[in-house]
Amino acid sequence: MIHNELKDNNTQFQMGVEGSSHLTTITIGQGIIVGNHGAQKPTLLHNDVTHDILKSGIFIIEKKIRHLYPDLVASIPEGRFYTPAVGAETTMDDSSEGIKVWDALEGVLTFLLDAHTTRETPVVSIGGGALTDIAGLASSIYMRGTPLYTIPTTLLGMVDSAVGGKTAINFQDTKNIIGTFHHPTEVIVDINFLQTLSRVEIVCGLMEVIKLGIILDCDLFDFVDANMDNILNLEPASITHIITKSLRIKGETVRVDSSDQNERLKLNFGHTIAHAIEGDSMFTIPHGIAVGMGMYWELCLVEFLHNLYAGDGGSGSANQPRALQSPHSSGDFRIDNINIDDILRIKGHLQRLLSVVDIDPAYTPRSRKKFISTLLNDKKNLPHSIALPLIHSSGVATLAEVAISDVVDFCNQHLFCPPQTEGNQQ
Repeated sequence: MIHNELKDNNTQFQMGVEGSSHLTTITIGQGIIVGNHGAQKPTLLHNDVTHDILKSGIFIIEKKIRHLYPDLVASIPEGRFYTPAVGAETTMDDSSEGIKVWDALEGVLTFLLDAHTTRETPVVSIGGGALTDIAGLASSIYMRGTPLYTIPTTLLGMVDSAVGGKTAINFQDTKNIIGTFHHPTEVIVDINFLQTLSRVEIVCGLMEVIKLGIILDCDLFDFVDANMDNILNLEPASITHIITKSLRIKGETVRVDSSDQNERLKLNFGHTIAHAIEGDSMFTIPHGIAVGMGMYWELCLVEFLHNLYAGDGGSGSANQPRALQSPHSSGDFRIDNINIDDILRIKGHLQRLLSVVDIDPAYTPRSRKKFISTLLNDKKNLPHSIALPLIHSSGVATLAEVAISDVVDFCNQHLFCPPQTEGNQQ
């Protein structure tokens, strides 16, 4: 990665993809896009980073951002910005999963056409992860691709969804089932946007940071634990550290596996069960909260599989979890090699962190049938198994084929019948 230190403690580096000349420039700092909220008008600031997009960009802006930052929108020329909206038939918020539907995508594409967007016109998204998804998908298919610039305004977007090139909409209650890979030209992260987020929105982003720590970098996991108060209070140095660290971890994973063939699928830790929770709840549970719950249950799944198969030498059942082969994995994964004491320690550690931010992983599905159906429709499914990241020690995960029947049995025996716990259920 190419790394540059910019003025005012801002930093810049580039992410690449193996076998491609494409580079995504990542700029992280405070005050790059907007000033401190309440201290000055949060206009779209004119500087070296924003010069090109202000000159020629077409902006797709989240409704919530237009409300919170009216002066930012006012600084963009008339006719060069558009805000997707959910349909009248849904009660979902315009800043949530509700905009990831066909009608909203069609609205963005119609605007790009009416604005005479060309293949050279930068399409700039300003908003959270859902807005980034739909703007990125529109950018990827309009004229077979336009330059994409993303300006994430949530912590979840800053640490995860703004980079990596995944774009998607939901379809028939299945999360992200229709989409493309379209890597942004540039990602601009301004932590000043975090000042207008709710605690729940901060927690949602934090779950993705914890995910990266559990599967790939135990130092990041430990940093979050030691600096939880500073992070929740948006202390600039702590926030900048977890964003920078998260993007570097994700960037390296995307570099070796940009299209989800193996290594990148590890980043789905917690997400298989999380997506089922989201769909079953009709997306009333925010994505990041569902990921926190999903991580807990997928650690429980590892424990379940270890109890089921450990000690059989790999010959006791055809359902024995097996590693997916890739140039980056040794392929020698065995359920016996899981450090179950470490798994129990990580699970207890995670449960404590979830408790600190008021997440209770216990979940009662509205419909067990729908919950299981969502699991079976997961896009990571193989003919008779699901590709799941199995944690076998702190900071180490292996992508393994887990029999669908074992995942269903686990849900019936454990997730659907969790022990009674006190506290506030999300």
